[in-house]
Amino acid sequence: PMLPVALLIFSISLLGVWGIHAAFALVGEWTQLVVGDLLPTLLFAIGFIPQFHVFCITRSIEGYSFGVTAFDVLGSAGNTGALLLSRGSSLDVWISALPFLVIIA
Repeated sequence: PMLPVALLIFSISLLGVWGIHAAFALVGEWTQLVVGDLLPTLLFAIGFIPQFHVFCITRSIEGYSFGVTAFDVLGSAGNTGALLLSRGSSLDVWISALPFLVIIA
């Protein structure tokens, strides 16, 4: 009974991904930049606001993982460095590195 449900969900997901891919092929470069890079980065950064709010209200960082944060920052710094070393420091490279820079910040 679970296999048909899994196949249905997989098919819906596949159609959704194909639809988004087709939509991105039809829009301009700036729309792709905003919707594909800038908006997800902004939403990712905003997602941390509730956690910071709880830290401020409770004046405690109980449950916060410094180890995971260290791995996130290290990985993001490595990815940013790899982008800058492989493609120079043009605006496009900095935009590509923006999600990693948000994690570092």
